[in-house]
Amino acid sequence: MRVARTSAGDFASRSIAGNLGADVLSRFTVTFDCHMRTVTFDSKSSVNRPFREDRTGLTVTQFGAQSFYVASVAPGSPADNAGIHVGDKIDAVDAVPASRMGVKDFDAFRFGTSPFTLRTRGAGGFRLVTIHPRSLLPHSSAT
Repeated sequence: MRVARTSAGDFASRSIAGNLGADVLSRFTVTFDCHMRTVTFDSKSSVNRPFREDRTGLTVTQFGAQSFYVASVAPGSPADNAGIHVGDKIDAVDAVPASRMGVKDFDAFRFGTSPFTLRTRGAGGFRLVTIHPRSLLPHSSAT
């Protein structure tokens, strides 16, 4: 096992050794024994279920109902190739206004395999861009 030793960012901490996400934890029954100071992870039948894979390199947040805010873009990803930038706002996804969607609705596109169109607003004004999802992980057999 390896523990990240980051010095900056969300997980930079001298008191926290790591973070397990909900998708990992959902695969186990977790028992905390405070007296013995132990944690036991008993695997469930879903332990080997494949993890969902972001296929866009795009992370969004939603501060208001009118648009998504681009929080990060992975270099060389489909979002990067389409010219999406951190700070851009997304007003619509496949012609559906962002005001009728939430971040979880957007996940269907991030984890999907079909191309989709975004109406973005950034420094260069309004643009329509198409994202062509693909596997971003070198070891993945998904296309």
